Amino acid sequence: MESDTTRALRVVQSANLQHPDLPLVEVFLQNAANPDLAAKYLLEICTDDKGGDRFFQFVDDWKSLVKKWVFPVVPLTAFYIREVLRARRRLDVQLLTSYRNASMIYLELSLALHIETFSFLLELAILFPLEIIGIWYDIRHNSGVNSSPFITFERMCHWKCNLVDHSATGIQSPDSRLFEIHRRFAPAMRWTDVAAKMERRKPRMHKPPTRNSFSEILIKGALTIWKIFPGFIRLQTYKMLAYAGFHLYGEANSQVQRLPFGMFMKFDAQEKFSPRIMNEFNALTLVHNHTSIPAPRPIDLIVTSNGTYLISSRINGVGAGYALDECSDEEMHVIAQDLRKYIAELRTIQRKPDSTFAISNPSGGPCLDYRIDVSPVGPFRTEKDFSDSLRLGGAPDVVHRDDHQIVFTHADINLRNVILRDGRIEGIVDWENAGWYPEYWEYTKCRFGVRFSKRWLKMLEEVFDHKYEEELKIEQVYWVLDSGM
Repeated sequence: MESDTTRALRVVQSANLQHPDLPLVEVFLQNAANPDLAAKYLLEICTDDKGGDRFFQFVDDWKSLVKKWVFPVVPLTAFYIREVLRARRRLDVQLLTSYRNASMIYLELSLALHIETFSFLLELAILFPLEIIGIWYDIRHNSGVNSSPFITFERMCHWKCNLVDHSATGIQSPDSRLFEIHRRFAPAMRWTDVAAKMERRKPRMHKPPTRNSFSEILIKGALTIWKIFPGFIRLQTYKMLAYAGFHLYGEANSQVQRLPFGMFMKFDAQEKFSPRIMNEFNALTLVHNHTSIPAPRPIDLIVTSNGTYLISSRINGVGAGYALDECSDEEMHVIAQDLRKYIAELRTIQRKPDSTFAISNPSGGPCLDYRIDVSPVGPFRTEKDFSDSLRLGGAPDVVHRDDHQIVFTHADINLRNVILRDGRIEGIVDWENAGWYPEYWEYTKCRFGVRFSKRWLKMLEEVFDHKYEEELKIEQVYWVLDSGM
C-alpha cells in the first residue's frame, strides 16, 4: 500500500512547479521530524483543491516561513577568524555515524551566525574537520548560505554529536540538538538562497562557443612555428609557466596545473607514453579535426625518457555539478539539447578502415576506463569479447547483448567534465577515457557514480530518450558487485 509520504511527493512532483520550488517543497516532506504527519497535512490541503489554489498558497506560505530562518550573512573580520582559530584548539568534534551508501549533505551557516549563545556552530562548520567513519573531510571557505557540499554517507539513521571542552575554562558548548534542527532546515534554506540568486540574476544571453575559421588558421600557423623548437626548450618553457601558474592560481592537483595565457598542463612525470596523457591528446585531436564540439584544443604533446606532458587550452566556466542547481528549467532543456547534439557529432567520427579491433582507444590500442580497471584493457576484436570481459563471478548470467552499434565515445561525461557558463555548455573536458565503445556506454557512464543530482539524471533521459534502460540495469548490477556494497 502506498504511504502518505509517497502520495504527497507524487502530488508535489505532478504540480508543474518551476525550479527551485519543486525541491524546496520536497524537502518539506523529506526533512520533517515526522514525514507522515507532514504528508497528511499536505494531502488535507490538496483534498478537493481542483484549481490548485490551496496548494500554491501552501507553497507561498512555506517559502515565507523558510525566509524567516535565512538572515543576512555577517562578514567575518580578521579578529573573528583569529578567535575561531584559537577556539579550534579548545574543542573537539566528532560525528559518529553508521552509514554505508554515499550521499551529500549541505551545511548552511546563516542560522548559526545569528545565535549568539551557540556561535561555535558557525566556527565548527567553517573550520573544524568532521571525523566520519575514520575519513576526514575539511570544510573550508564557507561563509554564506549556499555552502559547498562534502561527502558523507546515506541514511541519516543514527548520529551522535560529542562536543568536548578541553580548555578547562568552563566555556559553554553548543547544544547538540541545534545540529538536528539545523540539519532539517538547511536544504530548504539552501533552495531559498538559490531562488533569490536566480531572481537577482540578469537574463543570460550566452551563446554556445563557435570556432572562427580565420583565428583557427592563425593559431595553427603559430603552433606549427612553435613546434619547430626542440622539445626540451618547449618543455622548459611550459615548466616555467607551470611555476608561474602555481603561484597565480594554486595547484589544481598533483598532475594538472593551470598555466597563464589560457592553458592547462596535464602530465605524468613518471611514465613515458603515459596511456592517460596519450589517450587524451589523441582524442582531442580527433574531436577538433572532425567535430565542432567545444573541447580543449590540444596545443602540444611532449614525451621524454621518463614523462609525458600534454598542453591544452582552458575552458572557462564551472562544472555542471556546481551550476545546475541555479539553472532555470528552460536552460536545462537547452543544455540537454546541446549535449544531445555534441554526442551525435561524436558518433560521426569514423575509425581507420584497416582497424582490427572494434573496441579500442582513439589510436586503436587498449582502452583506459576507470569503470573497468585503473590499467588499460583490451583492445577487443568484437563487442562479445568486450561484454565477456565485464562479466563478474557474482552474477555469471548477467551479460550485455553483443549487437550494439560501436561509436566513438567520451566515456566520462559527468557533473565535473561538462563545463557551463551562463546556462549553456561552454565545453566538455577530460577525454582520457575516450574511444570506440558500444553505443550504450556513453549513457551508462553518464550515470556511473551519480546518485544525488536529480536534475542531471532527468536531463540524461532527455538526451538519450530512455533508450538504454536494459543496459543500465545490467551495469548497475556490475557496479554493486564491483563496489562490494
